[in-house]
Amino acid sequence: MITLRHIGHIAVVTITPLILILGASLSSAFQPTGVGSTGTSTTHYPHKHATAHCTYKGTVASVDATAKSFVVHPAKGEDVTLKVNDQTKYSPKGKSWDDVRADAKVSCTCHKDGADTWAIRVHFAAEKAKAERAPATAKTGRK
Repeated sequence: MITLRHIGHIAVVTITPLILILGASLSSAFQPTGVGSTGTSTTHYPHKHATAHCTYKGTVASVDATAKSFVVHPAKGEDVTLKVNDQTKYSPKGKSWDDVRADAKVSCTCHKDGADTWAIRVHFAAEKAKAERAPATAKTGRK
C-alpha cells in the first residue's frame, strides 16, 4: 500500500510493502555462490573466512616454488609452512614472491584454514648495510 501524506512542504511516501519485497530480493542476490540450503559454504575463499589469525617472525628455511609455499624458522617454537597465493601482499614496496629466498628475514601475518596456513602479508626485514667505520682522528691536546 502506497500512501502520500503532506507535512508542511514535504511529502512523505509510505511504501512499506515495496521495501519488504525489494529487501527479500536483494538479500538473496548477495548470497555467496556455493551456499546450500543449510547455509554452509562450499566455495573456498582462503583470505575471506579466516578461522585463526597468526603471526610469525623468523628466517626463511626453505622455499617450494612449485607449491608456492615456504618454511619459516621462528626464534622460538617449531618451523611453520606458509602457503601464498595471488592475494598475498609483500612489503616493503617492490618486494614480491621472487624475493622469498632461504635465509631471508621475514615477519608474516597469516591465518589457519584447516591444516593449511596462508600468508596474508609477508614483510621483509631491512637489510642492514655494513657501515664502514671512519678512520680515527688524532686527538689534539688542549691547554
